[in-house]
Amino acid sequence: MKDLSIGFVAPDFDPRSGGPKQRALSAFLSLLEGWAEVTIYTTASGFRWPKVRSFPVESSIAETGASTKAQSSRSYLSEEERLWLKRSPGSPRLLEQLSKATHRFILLCPWQSPIVFEASLIRPQDSILIPDLRDERFLETSRLRDWLPQLGGLLFTSRAELRLAQRHCSIERVPLRVLGLPMGRSRGGSAPRPHIFSLEDTSASKPRDSTSDAAATRKTVPGEGDFPHSCSWSTKGSPFQIELLECWEEGAPALVDTRLELERELTFESDGGIVFANPAGLERAQRLIDEQPEVGRTLGRQGQAYVRTRLDSSTLRKRCRGFLLGLQRKKMVESLKLILYSPAFLKHDAVSNYLADKCSLLNSWNSTFGIRIQDHIERKDFSRHLLDGPEGSGECDLAIFDYPGYYPLIEGVRGRTSRLTAFDFHGVTPSSLWPDDSLRKSEVEIRLAREADWVLVHSRFLEQELIDGYGVSADRIIRFPYAVDLEAFRPSSRDETLSELYGLEGRSVLLYVGRMAPNKRIDVLVRGMAHLPEDCLLLLVGNLNFPLYAREAENAKRIAEELEVSDRVAFTGSVSDEELRRLYSCADVMVSASLHEGFGIPLIESMACGVPIVGSSSAAIPEVIDQAGRCFVPKDSEDFARQVGVLLEDDSAYFRCQQAGLAQAQQYSLEALHDNFLSALARMLEE
Repeated sequence: MKDLSIGFVAPDFDPRSGGPKQRALSAFLSLLEGWAEVTIYTTASGFRWPKVRSFPVESSIAETGASTKAQSSRSYLSEEERLWLKRSPGSPRLLEQLSKATHRFILLCPWQSPIVFEASLIRPQDSILIPDLRDERFLETSRLRDWLPQLGGLLFTSRAELRLAQRHCSIERVPLRVLGLPMGRSRGGSAPRPHIFSLEDTSASKPRDSTSDAAATRKTVPGEGDFPHSCSWSTKGSPFQIELLECWEEGAPALVDTRLELERELTFESDGGIVFANPAGLERAQRLIDEQPEVGRTLGRQGQAYVRTRLDSSTLRKRCRGFLLGLQRKKMVESLKLILYSPAFLKHDAVSNYLADKCSLLNSWNSTFGIRIQDHIERKDFSRHLLDGPEGSGECDLAIFDYPGYYPLIEGVRGRTSRLTAFDFHGVTPSSLWPDDSLRKSEVEIRLAREADWVLVHSRFLEQELIDGYGVSADRIIRFPYAVDLEAFRPSSRDETLSELYGLEGRSVLLYVGRMAPNKRIDVLVRGMAHLPEDCLLLLVGNLNFPLYAREAENAKRIAEELEVSDRVAFTGSVSDEELRRLYSCADVMVSASLHEGFGIPLIESMACGVPIVGSSSAAIPEVIDQAGRCFVPKDSEDFARQVGVLLEDDSAYFRCQQAGLAQAQQYSLEALHDNFLSALARMLEE
């Protein structure tokens, strides 16, 4: 049985025409296949689809007044918008039938249509708009500013559209999701030609911003044959940028007019083309591809990789379903009273970042929540939610206790000041991998997980550790991964400033990010440098101020001196979040020799930045890496060097790992955390 009944209101939708708008809507509808019962409401007729209700265009909506709710909601319209409604063709019977239907959600597209506008006012909180923002004429009107906050949600097909809407519209109170259009595989054939995306009169344009003639490129697989020395058609832009995406799916580079804001943003994001500001810039771009065919092939491959990793049908379908089901669960958590417990709230700390993500989501759902911190508070992101006092914080529906190690507040798991308790387990380094007994109590008290109503974990490895080692019942464990901001961590060209600072030019850079803790075994990485070529450099990023970490770093430096590789090992110390993102751009391979890793946030960050990984085959590392890199035998520095060598010497292996990582990183987006955390809350409350 289908999970949801959905009405899809798309005036003039007719897939028989084959135009870009119809292809885009058909692609979006494919996301609902297999799990939703979809009824299409359209003014077109005569085409075959599983369930279609066709209605002819009649007199204007404003004259017939099909919807009483819509009439009463028009008081805020400007005179310009009243005229727009009055002069636009409508379909009162479509609106009448829609108002009688019992769909759980109503999806609407395009936003410029008066029929869509009226349809959304029938049941605003159940209406999800899919806005195509090519036409910026209405972005400044009161219609959008007052209309959008009434809706149940917004689905964008690109982050460029979301950013444009955020600049012009009041969407802060509307649940948002960036999905994308699933693209079919190219049929192949002759080598694709560059596509030009331009306004009609390029000679009249004036540059809005400065852009380079060629996009930066990363390590890619060389293609075969020369690129054709001519360009194909020109366009003013297409709905949801589908023609640009189709261009990349063919493996063709795009030449994009900077005035096409959405296409321009996608081109910068994908490195799949060249942005030009005027006719002279277009001429230079064409000449560049004519004279250097490899540039065109590289840009085309990068665009194709962007489409195939970001717009995978299976991933988008799961996210679409998660978003709509999440909106159903949202009402349940809006009235939730919740308290989050954690030992600290620090900067540059994975558990603290996760705590901040949970707070952001609870804020967006209008939930009532407080935060209890045991010790250090460096971050003030959610200071208004901080609860003071050493004792209990009153009754609540759910208390979630972060557990990266023991702290006195964790004893509240045994208490009953809340209706439900959850033990959020982040993993504890075994005392056998630590030089003293300081982690012994943290390891022993993992047994507190048995006292909680629910246990949250973030990898299969940690889930199994709780089941096998601590007797936690599997049916009380909820597993979902952490999130990474994919807007902040994404592929980019090598940062020249940092490259010069650390002497990276002309070298293969192996990057380690994390604590210099004993279980991380940075000594294995240093020993491996003796088995790698002279042009390899190991860059170790992490805090050196803690005495134990400083000792590990000094030991690694001593080993480097003994092996005569000191000039190829560099420590950066702690870095800012911004500098960390720039360091990923300088890396060729991400490396980890850790013997105990509950998840590994830097591994996900590197995937999102297009950097393949070489990690030890221990704990959660193989699970997280999957196809995004290669694993080596733990503690074996020679095997570590062999696996790094494969990636550095085999372009094909490097490219496969890079693309697999980019695709896999989508599972760890903030949007995915939204779905997973909401589902976890709903499950805990329902049962």
